[in-house]
Amino acid sequence: MWNWWICDLQTGQRLYRVIPADGNWNISASQPGGGAHSFILHGPVLPGLSKAQWQDIAHSWTRVLVQSWNDEDPIYAGLLIAWEWDEDAARLILNHVELRALFSRRFTWGHRGYDVGSPLEFADRAPAGALRAIVERATNDGAPDDHPWRLRVARPADAAGDMSMTWPNDTFQTIEDALVSLEDAGTHIWFRPRWDDDHRLEHLALIGTPLIAGETVDIVATSPSPIARKLRVKSDGAGQLTGVFAIGNGSGESMKVGFAGTFENFTTPILDRTIFGKSDESGGQLEAMAAVDLETHRDPIEQRTFSVLASLLPVPPGRLTIGGRIHLGWFGHVFIDDGWSELYIIAIAGGLDEELALTTQEVA
Repeated sequence: MWNWWICDLQTGQRLYRVIPADGNWNISASQPGGGAHSFILHGPVLPGLSKAQWQDIAHSWTRVLVQSWNDEDPIYAGLLIAWEWDEDAARLILNHVELRALFSRRFTWGHRGYDVGSPLEFADRAPAGALRAIVERATNDGAPDDHPWRLRVARPADAAGDMSMTWPNDTFQTIEDALVSLEDAGTHIWFRPRWDDDHRLEHLALIGTPLIAGETVDIVATSPSPIARKLRVKSDGAGQLTGVFAIGNGSGESMKVGFAGTFENFTTPILDRTIFGKSDESGGQLEAMAAVDLETHRDPIEQRTFSVLASLLPVPPGRLTIGGRIHLGWFGHVFIDDGWSELYIIAIAGGLDEELALTTQEVA
């Protein structure tokens, strides 16, 4: 069964166990998720919590609503950002967002400030090393342990590579801007909630190149009692491309241009577009940018959505994460070919019941 905890954002401590009357949440690989839950503050449902405790729970940006199955790994953690009180219904509504939403409110120069903090930069790093540098600045930056800049986020291991980036202070860019720059280079990033060994909440920064590595779960879509329900398949070729021109600095013959494309084995008319790089990028960097964009748009986007029941999963629901794989068997359908597909989880949504709605894409 589901459990809900209110945790302190900075210490990770479990403060209160709560039982919502209704609510929903969603998480996504492409942008911060969120949701809302409501609580009835009368009757025998929530004994032992005083007015002061509920006011403490509703304190914005300091409390996190965590949902987990039998206190296993959390499947969702939402930072509380707003509340609404309905007097007639004695109902408290709490709105929440995933941790990443906070990073659009932190600048890259860190906790020391615009005039003192050094620019965020790294050189010759692999994607994991690049994310480590960004997360270090975003959540630690050498601040004292009790400083409000500090957040409990475990960083990936450092690794050398060919990535170099810098964000000067006078550009007033945020940590979210830095994360987006890293994603534009062909990665996926997600901050996964988890319990540490002392049952305190923390997050783990994950990066994939391009796909995050997650656990694989086998599910059969057609059986007398299927785990997977409400199956839908959608293929969208509106953004499909055969070539991409990345435009850099200069004009006329001196303009820097990177191209990625193919004239062999394509099954559509020629479909090209332009994208724009930064003024200081080289031709090689522009070609790499074009290649990443083309790879994203080479084929139609095919998404498979379906629901699963938490109690029927072969693993604890908290291990069904963004980046996880579903090995899904399709048999006996009148349109979709029979067989097994390896699917990549890009979004999950849930509520108070056992049903989890999954959005997936096929792994190439």
